[in-house]
Amino acid sequence: LHRTIVSAQPVVLAPSSKKSSTGQAATPTGPDEDVCPATSQVAANDRVAACERLLAKAADDKAKLTALGNLAVSLSMARRTDEAIRKYEQAAALAPRDATIYYDIGLVRLDQRRFKEAYSAFEKAATIDNKNPDIVFQRGVAVMGFGDVEKARLEVKRALLTKDDAGYYEKLGEIEIARGALDSAKTALERGRKAESSRQSLSPAAVNYFVGDLDQAGAQATASLRSP
Repeated sequence: LHRTIVSAQPVVLAPSSKKSSTGQAATPTGPDEDVCPATSQVAANDRVAACERLLAKAADDKAKLTALGNLAVSLSMARRTDEAIRKYEQAAALAPRDATIYYDIGLVRLDQRRFKEAYSAFEKAATIDNKNPDIVFQRGVAVMGFGDVEKARLEVKRALLTKDDAGYYEKLGEIEIARGALDSAKTALERGRKAESSRQSLSPAAVNYFVGDLDQAGAQATASLRSP
């Protein structure tokens, strides 16, 4: 249910922090600008506190919008998801035409398994940016969550029209399995492997098992379990 973001940006090193006798990270010693980002390796609530201080210091709407987004992410990482939603909503009030804010709300709602609210957020994002395949795909995931398998299938296939993504194919394969269309599931999962040959999943093994190709199912299951 989660997107994977691969960045070409260099990894930001975490600020230095002392370890307590229990091995837990103590209060970090770096500035809030280093502690707040999601890339910092600090305790979740320390990250939240740093982001809150940056928000309090924000001098204009642009700085406040950035700070609200960072705080929402840190709250979500701390599993304080309802608080994260409230910060995203504050950000949306400042930038009502920013589709990414509604997209992020949808992802948090998916994490909460509140699928209809997730769908509403993705739908709002789509009204602003109707060409973004990730929005369409996640809207399909939300639809699948509340049981509309056929609509979920259409949404994921629509996303695949503009983005050849292995994760999309894997979700389509899962949807086809739910429909009982095992040949279609196998086709989708094979296309996913072509899109990203290093991706491992137990779904192809399950499909081959059900269609009677036990040798292939065993080989795929073994490869998946051995992968990092």
